[in-house]
Amino acid sequence: MNDQAKNSQSGFTLVEILLAITIFVLIIGSIYASLFAGVNALSAGQESMEIYQTARAGMNRIL
Repeated sequence: MNDQAKNSQSGFTLVEILLAITIFVLIIGSIYASLFAGVNALSAGQESMEIYQTARAGMNRIL
């Protein structure tokens, strides 16, 4: 009888659920920040490449 009482009350507490949600949000936030930084770096690299190509085309016209 005692085992049945323990099994019927199994589950997660509010504190455990809040802690799990907090950890999940922190992980997702760090992943998002990393991806956002990568996209910004890629964009800056592409912009630099376009400037370089434009300058090179101008130098080729001069020469």
